[in-house]
Amino acid sequence: MKLTLVGTGIKLPHVDETALRYNLANAYLQAYLEAGPLAADGLRVERIDLPISLDDPAFDDDALQRVVASRPDVLGLSCYSWDLGALIDLAERVHGALPATRIVLGGPSATFQARALLEAHPCVTAVVRGEGEQTLARLLAAGSRSPAGIRGVTWRESRGDVHAEPDRPVIEDLGELASPLLRGTLTPPPQNLMLEFSRGCVYRCTYCAWKTQGAGVRYVPAARVRQEIAWAHERNYEHAFIIDSAINNHDERLAVVADAVTAADPNGDMAFSYFVNHAFVTRAQMANLVRIRPHEITVGLESVNPAALRAAGRKPLDPAQFASALDLLAEAGPVTVSMMLGMPGDDIDGFRRTLDFVAQQAERPGPQRIRSARVHWMLVAPGSHLHGHGERYGLELAPSGIPYVLGSNTFPREDLVRALQVLHAHPRADLFIWEDAEPLRMMGEALPRMFAVGGDHLGGRAPGHVSERDVLHAIRPLGPGRALRHGWSVGPIEHQHGWPVVVLCGPADRRVSLQIRARNAEPRPYARTARFDLVWLAAAQPGSDQLEEQRLVAALADLIKRNDAP
Repeated sequence: MKLTLVGTGIKLPHVDETALRYNLANAYLQAYLEAGPLAADGLRVERIDLPISLDDPAFDDDALQRVVASRPDVLGLSCYSWDLGALIDLAERVHGALPATRIVLGGPSATFQARALLEAHPCVTAVVRGEGEQTLARLLAAGSRSPAGIRGVTWRESRGDVHAEPDRPVIEDLGELASPLLRGTLTPPPQNLMLEFSRGCVYRCTYCAWKTQGAGVRYVPAARVRQEIAWAHERNYEHAFIIDSAINNHDERLAVVADAVTAADPNGDMAFSYFVNHAFVTRAQMANLVRIRPHEITVGLESVNPAALRAAGRKPLDPAQFASALDLLAEAGPVTVSMMLGMPGDDIDGFRRTLDFVAQQAERPGPQRIRSARVHWMLVAPGSHLHGHGERYGLELAPSGIPYVLGSNTFPREDLVRALQVLHAHPRADLFIWEDAEPLRMMGEALPRMFAVGGDHLGGRAPGHVSERDVLHAIRPLGPGRALRHGWSVGPIEHQHGWPVVVLCGPADRRVSLQIRARNAEPRPYARTARFDLVWLAAAQPGSDQLEEQRLVAALADLIKRNDAP
């Protein structure tokens, strides 16, 4: 039997092949199947990641031919809100070319509307709901036999009737899952390594469907954590996303990750992006968090409005506790705060108060606590409580694609658009990063000029290209190998996320890295010149001379500014 698993990777104009997106869920499915008995019985699995643009979510004929050329007996499509329509269209086209191929859907968007999808699209034969590893294996093992009795499957019988089997319990022991990294199933792009060390969340937010994955949090074995971090370091990955709901939900598990990082990477070569639950941050946790070199620490604030938090199923904010958590986290590095625009129960005044609160925290005397705040347009996931009970708040959701909130009884459409003006006019607008252009198009609104940096594509970031020749011209008379003061020298020109990086190498393997991007490619750069955005990629290492490194970066930025003067 031949199985082809198809997922999507979102294309962004400022990201090149070193940071391509991919479907991690399908990699876990492939690894599980290839490690199980079906592989010994002749199952062959091919995984295809198709790039997709949120501006035009569709697949061309080349994508269709790529799937058809894999000649699958079973085609599995991993569906999310942004690609569901495109994948359904692809399924119908594949069915026309390969009518004998069985087409199975999975993923969040298929899980919560399985019956409707089967009834509307005769080309689909079954939907795998929830976690797919065990369910898909049993469905494939059944072959052409009826899926009746296979938990977690919704299916259509030959007469056309649709049947839904009971839900399958979540996988309690994540050690049963094979690692796609360690098995060689997946080799992520150099700048887009994702690590999954747990599944689940301690919260039950009403806008999120994560609660359907079982109560509490389940963890992969500690040995797996150590092996995957060692795997990444041995292959010279410089950065990894830990995609868990929060890295500090459990003190002992945080220690496991910190121990694994220290053992595999004692010099701090790798940086990590991860989420932190501010309510759990303690002095004891900080002893472990400072051992995990941060690239970005994200803390979910969402809102300070009690009505919005109550509608979201969150506790009221304790400002003193939040401030204390920021004080502690500053020992590891400044954080990125996440906020939501359009929460049910919120209004434009509540949104303004949230902006003011973040600015106040950023301006408190002492170390830098907040690097930036990402403002996300509110979405309500299918399968969440709010998705089924939105009438209480007068929710208007996008009719297709990503289920953005387009209005509510406290935050009408016109106020959502006005809120962007409030964001732009805020005295600390430099703190805030806004990247969700798409909801405005759904409302028939033009993207405000203030956000149309480099064009009105999603994210508002300018595409561009900076060559190594541009870099050498920008840093003249310096160049690779040039000796500087106090044991520092100019290293080779490197590349990360498609942009060149000037590296300064110091004694005891110290280094500082300044990335040169096209102007307006970064919402909040370290410095901006006539043509470039300059991004300081990592803060100083613990125990290093931070003042010296800051002076080096500042001097390098000043040199580039002078060389790039109009």
